[in-house]
Amino acid sequence: MLAKVDVKLIWTEYHAIVNNGAVYRYGGKPAYDKSPDEITGADCSGILAYLLHRGSHGLINLPEGSQDQRDVLEHSGNHQIVNYGDIAEADESRIFVHYIRPGYHGTGSIGHTFLTNKPHFHTKARS
Repeated sequence: MLAKVDVKLIWTEYHAIVNNGAVYRYGGKPAYDKSPDEITGADCSGILAYLLHRGSHGLINLPEGSQDQRDVLEHSGNHQIVNYGDIAEADESRIFVHYIRPGYHGTGSIGHTFLTNKPHFHTKARS
């Protein structure tokens, strides 16, 4: 079982990183001891690992790479498959880690990861 995370801290640090002008940088893995305003760039798995580490006060240490991170989370007992729309109904204290397979019909290795929770979940109305 993974450690509980401070969801508010995760989003505070995420917004600090974005507001500082950090950019996507393939292979970018921010050091856990860096403050959010020191991060100038990272890739998706790097920022995920950083935010979960910081939000767990150092108790969660994920490997590099989206596929390896998914494997760790899946084997931790915290893995649950949900429909994306279910997030809108979830408790605000829950955080969701998403993994996307870029191949045709979602096949192949994981290619992207991101975090969300109810307050940060937005849907577009269909016309």
